[in-house]
Amino acid sequence: MGDVYLAENMHLNTQVAIKFIKPTIISNADARRLFLREAKAAATLDHPYILPLYDYGEATVEGDIYPYMVMPVRLEGSLKMWLKQHGEAPRLPAETVAEMIGQAASALQHAHDRQIIHLDVKPSNFLLRSKTGQLETPDLLLTDFGLAKVMNTEVSISNTSRGTPPYMAPEQWRGYPVAATDQYALATMAYEMLTGRTPFLGKNLEELMYQHLYTTPEPPSVFNPQLCKEVDEVFFHALAKAPEERFATISAFANALKQALLPTESEQTTILRTTLVISQHEARNGTSRSLDLPGAQPIKVDIPAGVHDGQVIRLSVRGKTGDASSESVEMVVITISITPGDETVRQESMLSASRTWLLGAMALFVVLASMGTYLLVGVHAQTGGPIKPRPTAPRSLTTPTGTQTTVIASPSPSATIIAEQKLYSEATSGKPVLTDPLVNNQAGYQWDEIPVITQGGTCAFIDGAYHATQGLRDFFYRCMAKQTDYANFAYQVEMTIQTGDEGGIVFRFDRALLTFYSFHISTDGAYRLDIDNREGFVRTLSQGTSPAIKIGHNQTNLITVIAQGSHLSLFVNKQYVTDVIDTTCSRGSIGVMAQDDYSATN
Repeated sequence: MGDVYLAENMHLNTQVAIKFIKPTIISNADARRLFLREAKAAATLDHPYILPLYDYGEATVEGDIYPYMVMPVRLEGSLKMWLKQHGEAPRLPAETVAEMIGQAASALQHAHDRQIIHLDVKPSNFLLRSKTGQLETPDLLLTDFGLAKVMNTEVSISNTSRGTPPYMAPEQWRGYPVAATDQYALATMAYEMLTGRTPFLGKNLEELMYQHLYTTPEPPSVFNPQLCKEVDEVFFHALAKAPEERFATISAFANALKQALLPTESEQTTILRTTLVISQHEARNGTSRSLDLPGAQPIKVDIPAGVHDGQVIRLSVRGKTGDASSESVEMVVITISITPGDETVRQESMLSASRTWLLGAMALFVVLASMGTYLLVGVHAQTGGPIKPRPTAPRSLTTPTGTQTTVIASPSPSATIIAEQKLYSEATSGKPVLTDPLVNNQAGYQWDEIPVITQGGTCAFIDGAYHATQGLRDFFYRCMAKQTDYANFAYQVEMTIQTGDEGGIVFRFDRALLTFYSFHISTDGAYRLDIDNREGFVRTLSQGTSPAIKIGHNQTNLITVIAQGSHLSLFVNKQYVTDVIDTTCSRGSIGVMAQDDYSATN
């Protein structure tokens, strides 16, 4: 974006660096905005590991106005250049990495405390400052705040993904960065310093993005056997796909990494895991709890308002070992388990008895055709082969973790159908608590808008309908409503497959664990209920064919799921299809999907 000139102050006989916007993009309003943002961010910050701003102004050259910044010049170069001098695949000493990452985290924490996220943390954005007597381990100076986002204000980047791909967190690819985005990037940089490579090495931009979004990185000890399992554990958390799964702050990450890399003889580093059970009232409003740690003083844990079941909270504490002669360092991993309070239990019992639970005070999502909700799924057609055969689904499955999944079978199929149809009538007879016509995003549920093909698919509002597309064979593409989170509900969408193979709905999408259910139907009358996890493993819970499904393209099908606890009931065009018991996903967001079996789907 800019050209940097070496300049000399004629009065003080000192050198400085002056940064201008490149002449080729001087007329670009976006470039000017980012340049000004960098200047404002740098002027806000005052930290020993952040390159300061001396001056900012505008100069007129040949009739054009050029904004400029004056900063210190660091002739020692950047961290990227320094790493190259140590070889093509450096594995730096643990002491060096711990010190440098600590400096970088301190600078970034200073920015975060002032509501500024950097969003482009990488080796080339750290300049070096030589330390007297320690030329081999210079100080780092954070620079280049051109992409910086000011938290909780309108001064933020657009949903367009900006950054440097090898270091970009999943939420940055999606255009919704947060403070933990910088932690992910710094952890990537630390991983690179310890192993000589970044966690992901995609052959192209699309492959690299897919890895950041869905692939679990190899533990760094795979590439550097000298690293211990405690170091692997730190990176497992700092590189988590969901921001809330990472350390609470970027300083906490740096401290945990230092403790894992440099355990002292007087320190014993342990990782403690526990489950903290709280009520629904406490989950909504927040609470504080005291935890007793082995050999340490009790610690206070603040539970923020709005936590969800299964959310993880991490913190690092210091205490004394049993003999009180040495310190111990613990990384505490707390999993939140939400249990219903007394009032909620009574409501569930009463509503369950009357079979009108969907109309009670519990979480509910119903979108009815009569309310104008309409979902259009599909893309440009491609010539494809025959539809894949659908084998009969097994009646019972047991996962590797021991979770039991059962496809419900009744001695009397007609009795089951009658009961399920009665459930459908009751669940969809009341007033829905959420209705979205899906003509635009003005309803406030933040449906994904990805108009440019990403991983073969798009999500976009076009001509008064919501389109989900997928053009990669044997892949699906999900489009989520980010501002939704439901446990027990009825969810109903009208869908038309214009071209291609399959479309359907996504529900109970857990953003922390990246697990979710998907119910989809195809143009040949087949259906399938799947559960997906963060590793990309798809497990089919039920599949088959149903006469209720309208076959062929440009046929509108009304798809419905009714979820009550572990009981999932599926309907198409108001007709019962199947029901399944599964305990894997308890709550989450809703969405829609398109799947390409043999032809691009729209």
